[in-house]
Amino acid sequence: MLNMIKNLILLCFPLFPITLYSQELKVKSFEETPNDLTARTQEKLDVNGNACAVVKVAIPLEDVFFKGWVIETISTPGEYIVYMPAGASKITIQHKSIVPFLYNFDVPIESKHTYKLVLEIKKEDNNKREYKIINVPEEIKQLYLKGESLQESGKDTEAYSLFVRAAEAGYAPAQNKMGNSFLDTDPSKSIVWYNRAAEQGYPNSIYNLGIRYWFGDGVEKNEERAVQYFQEASELNFPDALLLLGNSYSTGKGIAQDKGKAAWCYRKAAEQGLDAAQYNLGYCYLKGEGVERDISQVVYWYEKSAEQGYAPAQEGLGNRYFEGDGIQRDYKKAAYWYRKAAEQGDVYAQNGLGNCYNDGKGVEKDYSKAVYWYRKAAEQGDVIAQFNLGNRYKLGQGVALDYSKAKYWYEKAAQKGDADSQLQLALLYYDGKGGAKDIKKAKYWCEKAADQGNTEARLLLSLW
Repeated sequence: MLNMIKNLILLCFPLFPITLYSQELKVKSFEETPNDLTARTQEKLDVNGNACAVVKVAIPLEDVFFKGWVIETISTPGEYIVYMPAGASKITIQHKSIVPFLYNFDVPIESKHTYKLVLEIKKEDNNKREYKIINVPEEIKQLYLKGESLQESGKDTEAYSLFVRAAEAGYAPAQNKMGNSFLDTDPSKSIVWYNRAAEQGYPNSIYNLGIRYWFGDGVEKNEERAVQYFQEASELNFPDALLLLGNSYSTGKGIAQDKGKAAWCYRKAAEQGLDAAQYNLGYCYLKGEGVERDISQVVYWYEKSAEQGYAPAQEGLGNRYFEGDGIQRDYKKAAYWYRKAAEQGDVYAQNGLGNCYNDGKGVEKDYSKAVYWYRKAAEQGDVIAQFNLGNRYKLGQGVALDYSKAKYWYEKAAQKGDADSQLQLALLYYDGKGGAKDIKKAKYWCEKAADQGNTEARLLLSLW
């Protein structure tokens, strides 16, 4: 789901104006206040009729909105009284001027207890890079555009000479293009050109510098510095930078982990139409990471991404239709989206489409087609597909019955820890199918499956 691949596209993307929140919150303190009896004297009940806890939120803003397990909010001068059910573990604070802020309580709050959460606005960083945009003559811009036209026509040599002239004249897009041109031959020169454009505030180049530092291409690898570049480019609304900044917040690589900020970054990139960000935002809603779990939002963002051809989203949307999770179950649509992703090589979709053919769900039942798609995924190393393909050979469905090939695929998956494959492999060794009978190996694989809690394996061990 993180999409932080090395061959990220480094071309010049158009910018789309969006409104970024101007401020961020930070926690000054959170504590229980035993002498404050608000939760007892001004008691309110949750939906189950139990007394709520009270969280008093001190925040220097008006018209703040709270999400999460919130029963009622009362605004008072200087703070908000938020009633929440006992056991609540987090609260989300939203305001038009701040980054949505998710706070996880140290411990679940208790009924009839009052707590105090004090928040403050982070001070702005006065050490941010100052950009000096160079205004080049119109003829320099036209040189660059002519170079692009020549490049599209396959006249790379002529195009390159125009890019050099425009770059040396200070035109940032041309400088970025020069940086791209040296990626394979001299990465250090790429850094020089990216820096020249970045100093002018050109977001593509700032982002590209982040990529170089992330992977250590042309510079010493430095994830923290890479994230700083992603942050700078994100402030200029560059969607790809927002995506990778979201990934960094999600994983905690290069910056402190913050799922709420990750989801926020994904949203800002998703709203600009970036397919990977749309998928990642949908995944956040699926797992409830940084946002409240909301399957309708999962489907919404997966559809946005899937319609652009993004395979993970197509596979994910296929799952939603197959399972009827947040959407009316529709096997035909599930098979449709699985096929879209499977044809792009997505192993999970290939296995899913194989299941559709195997079970006759959304498509006409066809074991040979099931085997075709299982094999596609199995050859890419997918454990479940390897198990499924082993089953087809064991049962002779869609292929000629062949215990030796069944054993081959079971063993592939068994070696990766798949308990069901370990059990099936044990049975083949015990029965001497697909090779010589081998009780020692049968018990070995049966024990492996039993150790993972496979009840059938445990039963067989007691009998063998």
